[in-house]
Amino acid sequence: AAKQFPNPTTLGVYAASLGVQGKVDEGLALMPKAAAAVHDNPPELLSWLLFQWGRLYELEGDFATARDFYAEAHRRMPGYLEATAHLAQAMMQTGDTAGAKKLVEAALAEDRHPTLLGLAVQLGHPELLDEAKREWERYVAALPEAFSDHAARFYLTVDPARALVLARANLANRDTPEARALVGEAALAAGEPAAACEAVGPLATAQAPRAQRFIAWRAFSKCGRTEDADRLARDLGISR
Repeated sequence: AAKQFPNPTTLGVYAASLGVQGKVDEGLALMPKAAAAVHDNPPELLSWLLFQWGRLYELEGDFATARDFYAEAHRRMPGYLEATAHLAQAMMQTGDTAGAKKLVEAALAEDRHPTLLGLAVQLGHPELLDEAKREWERYVAALPEAFSDHAARFYLTVDPARALVLARANLANRDTPEARALVGEAALAAGEPAAACEAVGPLATAQAPRAQRFIAWRAFSKCGRTEDADRLARDLGISR
């Protein structure tokens, strides 16, 4: 579709698909073409394009650049949930916890989405934990293929065993580097390094995004695959 009808939507979707397959550089190369194909000023489309652009940088572990794209997407459409959530996460990753907390609290005043509730729990609102759990379970029960990965990320720090169940369900639905890395994270959080290594094994040789290869390095370091861990460390520029 991107080749036959190269408009902002088809190019943006194609770039995003390349990114989750580990072909981040190819995805990034498409984004200027997608932006150049915009011929008017639709806020929804522009915010969506900016968000997809930021996601590609996030997959590479470049949260500072991703944050800039998310911030612009949020500025254009403050009610864009995904942009708000990923902006808050990027702010946390780049040291602006106070800014992230202010952003999430303002968003929660308009939307009690479980993504925002979960972020609020991380940012100092433990009283929202039960509501966040209840809402994520409601979402997963209704649409498991859509929300198992989102819910698994929420449960990583509050219930790693539940996170692992959900992450495995997500991997069964879509075998991508990101899905494998999520199982690896959940297994490590649940104290199952062997399961983490089993999940992230293909990431040792595949051209996975940098962020996912970092999770693989963590898993290999824990389960005794020293040679694989050392090789990934060299690739990622990690020193002992």
